[in-house]
Parts: sequence; structure tokens; C-alpha cells
Amino acid sequence: MIRDTSDQDITIMPNGGRKIIRPWMCVLIVVIIASVTYTYPRVEKWQGTSLSVAAEKLRFGKVKRADLVRDVSVQGRVVAAIKPMMFSPASGRVSLLVRAGDAVKKGQAVAKIDSPDLTSQLKQEISTLASFRSEVEREALETRSSRLALKQKLDLSKVTLTAAKREMRRAQIAFDKNVISLQDHEKAVDDLHRAELEYENQTQENQLGSEKLDLELKIRNFGLSRQQLSVDDLTRKVSELSIMSPVTGVVGNLEVNEKDAVSQYQPLMTVVDLSAYEVEVDVPEGFANDLSLGIDVAIELGGVNSLGSLASISPEIANGQVKCRVRFLEAKQAGLRQNQRVSARILLETKSDVLLVSRGNFLQIGGGKIAYVLEDDIASKRSIQTGVSSVGQIEILGGLEAGETIVLSGAAFFEGQDQILIIE
Repeated sequence: MIRDTSDQDITIMPNGGRKIIRPWMCVLIVVIIASVTYTYPRVEKWQGTSLSVAAEKLRFGKVKRADLVRDVSVQGRVVAAIKPMMFSPASGRVSLLVRAGDAVKKGQAVAKIDSPDLTSQLKQEISTLASFRSEVEREALETRSSRLALKQKLDLSKVTLTAAKREMRRAQIAFDKNVISLQDHEKAVDDLHRAELEYENQTQENQLGSEKLDLELKIRNFGLSRQQLSVDDLTRKVSELSIMSPVTGVVGNLEVNEKDAVSQYQPLMTVVDLSAYEVEVDVPEGFANDLSLGIDVAIELGGVNSLGSLASISPEIANGQVKCRVRFLEAKQAGLRQNQRVSARILLETKSDVLLVSRGNFLQIGGGKIAYVLEDDIASKRSIQTGVSSVGQIEILGGLEAGETIVLSGAAFFEGQDQILIIE
């Protein structure tokens, strides 16, 4: 039996020559059309870019409206607000009664100066004072004696005047009765006038003598008072040879050793008051004109935030820095240590409801006049206007709107191009 050739035939088009469209082919066509529709606008934009940068190399920030606190971040250290230095009040040898680190109370003796010269001078002045007192007492006795002598003379002249008046009355009666002559009567008149003059002169002499005696005694008393002041001053100086702590705290650095010979006003030691601390900070020279007393300062110490105020500003600039002191506003700070490092933010100014964005190196690259705005994976260069800045934010005055996203850092990769493709 001869077989047919059906095994050698190949089916070219079934179903009478009609082409069958399968379902998966329809889905593929729809996907291709949708992809082209979605990517065409982007491709059209990408055609205007000549550079692409990976997004992981960039940092972005959103423009928003908020309150801007203009501040400056500084580093500082905790210092004692009160740490008086003890000085030697006189030349001599010092005896230290405390050691560095010892706790002391206000009024407690911390050192003593042995000054033989000052002690000897005090004794001499006390002896001189005793001599002045003797002189004053002697002058007082002489004054009493002189007053008594003046009084006796005045009394005698008064008796003489009384006798002359009595003799004048007798002479007048006798003359009226023609018992005595005119010459005897005139003699009685002359005697009365002489007695009156003597009494008047003696009265004036007594007054001047009394004033002179008072003046002499006053001069002696002035000398006594002056000497008493000298003794009091030396007594004070001798008492100051025992040096007392002016505050309650701990002894700081000792500037001398035991039994050292010291001169007057030579530093001996410091006493640190642990109950009053301040923060000493160095502020960059560029912010010097913005500083003023009383400005608020946010202090961060060991993870704890405290509020302070600017208490003092140095009038000079050293190494491009201005030294300032910050006083804590809270009554007492616990756990503080001398020379402990702290971070602080000096709050220079607060502006409400302004357009701002986080700081980034785009400020340096564009000089604060250019920013790259991100939209649909395209970073476009745009001119902007910036205002004041803080540690973490900068004010936007123009060129940007709230809600827009800009490239904060990494713009150095853009090579100054107008449009950059950002690859996710």
C-alpha cells in the first residue's frame, strides 16, 4: 500500500488563511503604547540636558515658610563667675593654712603673713600716740591754769573798778559840800576812768587769752587724732596679715610655697566660688557688630539645654575672635565643672513667617544668587535672592516658592549647566 505525503506537509495558515491575534499580544501592545505616552514628555525634557548625576550624590531641601532664628554657633567653657585672687598685704614670709582643692568658707583664714617691719611700726606708732595723749593732757592742765590766772586779773580789775566808783561817790558828796578841793575831785574822776579802762582791757584780754588757749588745745587734739588714725591704719594692716577667704568655695591655684618671702601685692592664691558659674565663649569677628548685652543664648551641656544671656563683651579682638561671658538665667546649675566644654547658640535675631530653606554649599557655589530647582527628575538653574542666615537655615527673599525642592549640596557636579538629569 502506498502511503500519502501528509507527513511531509507543513501548515502555513490555519483557519482558512486568517491571522489569529492572541490575548497576550494585545496586552503587550497596550503596555507599549502606555509606556511611550508616559515617557515621551520626559524624553523630550531629557533631550535638553547634557549631563546626568546620581541622586545619591546630592542632598535636597524643601522651601517652606517658618520662623527664622538668626544665630551663631560657638564653643565655650564653663568658668567661675567669682574667683577672687588673694594678694599679700605686706612684705614678709607667708604661712599657708590651706592646700589647693581644699573647701573653705567665707571669712576662714587661708594664709598668714609674718611681717616684723609692720608689727614694729605699729608698736612705735602706739608709743607715739601715748606721747600725744600726754601732751594733750598737759596742755589741758596749762589751759586751766592760764584761765585761772586770767580770771584772777579780771577779778582784781573788777575790785579796783568797784573801789574807784565808791571813792568817786564820796568825792562827789564832799565836793558838793565844799569839803574837798576841785583837784581832789578831778583826781577821783581820773581814778574811776582808769579803773574802767583797766577792767575793759582785762575783759578783752581774758577773751583773747581764752580763745588762744582753746586753739592751742585744739591743735594738740588734732595731732592726737592724726596719730590715732595712723595707729588705726597700722592696726588694720596688721589684722590683714591674716588673710581671710572672701567667698565660700574651694582653693584654686597656689601661687607661692610655704614660708616663701613675698612682697606687697604679690599674688598668693585664688578661691573659686562654686555656686556661681558663667560660660566664656569665642565669637567670630564677623558677628562682633551684632552682639549686645542681654541677648539670649541657648546653652547645650551634656545633652541638657539651658538658657542664658550675654553678660559681657570684650572690647578687643584677639585672633579673629571676641571673648564674651554668658550668664545662666536659671538660679542654679547642677553638675558643672570648671573649664568644662559646652556648645552654645547666640540668638541674634528672630524673623517671623519668612521663606527659608536649609543651609548647604549651594550658597558658596552660586554666591547665594543661584539654586538648582528639582522638578520631574530635572534640576534647573534659577536665580534667587537670599537674606539673613542662621546656623541651619537661610532666608529666601526671591526666586523660589514655598513647597519647591532645591539641591542643597552636590551642585559642584553640575559644572554650571542649566539643566541636569537626576538619576534615581
